[in-house]
Amino acid sequence: MIRFVKRMVNLFEVELKDETKNEEFYKSLRQLVTILFAVVFGVGLSQLGKFRCSDFWRYPDFWVLMTSYIAVVGSWWGYHWGTISGPKETNALNYGVDCLLLVVYWLLINKRDSIVVVLLWYLLMFFFYFLWEWLRSCKDYGAELNKRVKNALHLNAIVSIIILALWICCELLRIRILRNWWVVWPIMLALVLIYRYWVHVIYRPK
Repeated sequence: MIRFVKRMVNLFEVELKDETKNEEFYKSLRQLVTILFAVVFGVGLSQLGKFRCSDFWRYPDFWVLMTSYIAVVGSWWGYHWGTISGPKETNALNYGVDCLLLVVYWLLINKRDSIVVVLLWYLLMFFFYFLWEWLRSCKDYGAELNKRVKNALHLNAIVSIIILALWICCELLRIRILRNWWVVWPIMLALVLIYRYWVHVIYRPK
């Protein structure tokens, strides 16, 4: 079953039967993703206009927003780091996941109605990271790169489970301390930074 699924995924490999044309096509797709990153981040900057200087220290929403910005910028960095240091992104499904992630980034920046909602966006974000790496794992890149993709896949699974646990504690168990913005946003910031560090380590050139 797993072999069949991987075979179906590999049907979406983008191959133009010419290495130069392939590289140009991949480059165009990466540029498109980069432009969309810039659009999402630029539109999101308008959110800062809603804050006054005195709000920065009085209301946690500003820091929730800044954590979202850090997550998006870290994703932009990680995307380029992964595509340069890791195996090339050659599957059309990966680019589909990239587009879904950009929608989640917009929601993360613009829709912060409650802790439960924000945790849901982070859960979706890391689930799509997991899916992105899983799609890459369906292709054989050689022992070294396969190991890196597998390690990144496990990392995304672990972080997704942690955020799912936080969401369950907030929404279903209603643990009071975890329904406080001043508690949740530092946890999310720490998770985002630790995650980015380990992704960097996994895909660091040797």
